[in-house]
Amino acid sequence: MTLLLLGLLCISWQEPAPTAELLIARLEKEKSGIWHDGDTLTFCYRGDADDVLVMYGGDQITLKRRPKSDIWYHQVKHDKVKQAFFSYVFMPFKNGAPLGKPGAHLIWRGPDAPTLAEEAKPLVGKMTDHELASKIMGTTRKLSVYEPPFRLPGVRPAVMYIADGLGTSGVAAAVEPLIVQKKIPPMVIVGLHTPQLPRRLTPNDKSDYDPKRDERAREYLPTVDPEQFRKHEQFLCDEVLPWAEHTLGVSRQREQRAIHGRSNGGRFAVAMGMRHPELFGQVMGFSVAGRHEEPVRYAPAPMFHLTAGTWEPTFLQITKKLADALEAQEIPVCFTTHVSGHDFALWQLELTRALTRAWGTPTAQIDDTKLPIPFQRFTTTDKYGRTISAYLSPAPKESKPDLPIVLWIGGSGSQSLFHKVGDRVGGGLQNLLHQDAKGRYRVLCVEKPGVKYLDWPKQPGSAAEASDEFKREQTLPRWAEANVAALRAAWLLPGIDRTRTLVVGHSEGALTASRVAGELPEVTHVAPLASAGPTQLHGLVEFAAQRGKTAEEQQKYRDKVYEEWNKLMQDPASTKEMWLGHPNRRWSSFCRHNSVIELLRSKANIYLAQGTKDQASHIAELDVLRAELAAHGRSCVVERIEGADHGYRQVGKEQPPGPPTEFSALLDRIVVWFLQDAKPAR
Repeated sequence: MTLLLLGLLCISWQEPAPTAELLIARLEKEKSGIWHDGDTLTFCYRGDADDVLVMYGGDQITLKRRPKSDIWYHQVKHDKVKQAFFSYVFMPFKNGAPLGKPGAHLIWRGPDAPTLAEEAKPLVGKMTDHELASKIMGTTRKLSVYEPPFRLPGVRPAVMYIADGLGTSGVAAAVEPLIVQKKIPPMVIVGLHTPQLPRRLTPNDKSDYDPKRDERAREYLPTVDPEQFRKHEQFLCDEVLPWAEHTLGVSRQREQRAIHGRSNGGRFAVAMGMRHPELFGQVMGFSVAGRHEEPVRYAPAPMFHLTAGTWEPTFLQITKKLADALEAQEIPVCFTTHVSGHDFALWQLELTRALTRAWGTPTAQIDDTKLPIPFQRFTTTDKYGRTISAYLSPAPKESKPDLPIVLWIGGSGSQSLFHKVGDRVGGGLQNLLHQDAKGRYRVLCVEKPGVKYLDWPKQPGSAAEASDEFKREQTLPRWAEANVAALRAAWLLPGIDRTRTLVVGHSEGALTASRVAGELPEVTHVAPLASAGPTQLHGLVEFAAQRGKTAEEQQKYRDKVYEEWNKLMQDPASTKEMWLGHPNRRWSSFCRHNSVIELLRSKANIYLAQGTKDQASHIAELDVLRAELAAHGRSCVVERIEGADHGYRQVGKEQPPGPPTEFSALLDRIVVWFLQDAKPAR
């Protein structure tokens, strides 16, 4: 199928036409059949032929011959050519037939393009082909398998099932360097072959394309032939997976299974992830074709890795729309784009990045900048591909055994963890934890994405002055993932005892801490402080009702909150519309989750504390949270602090200057509970 991908993004450049002499001179100078002048790309081929095609970036262009010469050329304008990269091949024809077999695709890379994927040539691992007799398909189907050069003893390797199995060896060439360099664990690739539509490629091929005659489209696109698609889906899930697990010894865990495809195969991969999240933990759909969307059937949802090039506008539009739809459902998705087309080079690059995000070893890049704070800054990369900044208190100078981590997560707002106080730099409650550590533990805290070191708005606690990035990134899943990534990276640093970890969160951070504990079974202790038990919306409603003097007035105030909420939910993803100091996107995300569900997912021991005079988190929510946990057999330590407000200060009692003493004392009790608790996490 001829791909009309460049559309309005490129303009054929006809005038002035370069002479054959100029083109020959440029060929000799560039030592390449492609060069650029500004945003103009020139393709040039020299040789005797009747016609010459160039295939690049998924597009197919017929070159023009300069009069009375053997020079063929084409010029085209693109945006951002310096950032572009693409594969290409020249195909000369004589008497309507290709002159020999097409050569290997080459790569053109602009001076500002990203470093491309390293490829193994030759492969060190093993490639084998297999025939699987399928009862479902009613025929024998071919599978191509890549096995890595080594395996970890006693461990079933991760596995990636891919569409278009004919290209398995090419995919393996990009994957193997990651394995050999130990950037990812050993993994197996299982490629599913699909019958291909015979195609005659000539410069004048104008034949109409019928997807119903294309077996690949029938098996990969849900809407072309739903029955054939269903059979192919069943073939993968009910026959290929069991075969691979039995014959190849690959992992049976969903977290260690990926499904990958490109173009039509990308749609198949996405559909499998949506229909079978219980089977696949990672979905890699590149330049996704088709326009069939459906909700993910079960929780938890897989992680979707999506990409498309700016030079393939149709596929870019489809893939971006899919990413937006997943994001609206709070399904984890990483969407990237590059200046490229419907192109193998793009797909190879993003595959290596997706696999690194999915299965790579976390790393902490230490920042050597000397900061006037008692913390060492480091960065890491999370599963969304974001760079996360975090701070870890240094190890004590005296010799100590490995120390556990206490992760602190503060409340709402776009302020930094640190701020200027005159000539010095002050910090939040993470500083209190550090002061009280006394060589017993190390403190970790994470800067919110979209917030820079020392950012301090006029209204701390709100997003009124926040950056667009912060407003976009501050959802519960994305904020929790930033903390998860930092914790995973910190665990691998020297001097860290990863057998015990405490996560403490306050207010908005309490729900986030609960989520982190739910995501990471390695977290042994969690302390959500001043946390909403049910949705935070319940507390907002009940606080509003307190303004009424009669039952009727109280109900009117409740109804008013729900009216405002219904208005917010007309545009829940908006980062522009604000409510109570935060964008709709933040409210719709945090309010659809609650600490009950997140804590029940965790294996951690639990410590709850809340003041009876708290005017930000209703005290009744502590009772709901405790009751729900008890009903599910989860015990917890509970402090119901009489007369204390949201920051655990005694209401009506004069506060001494300096750090909040009541909060400091509470944190110390929690740390003692953590360090002295001999019971393992559930």
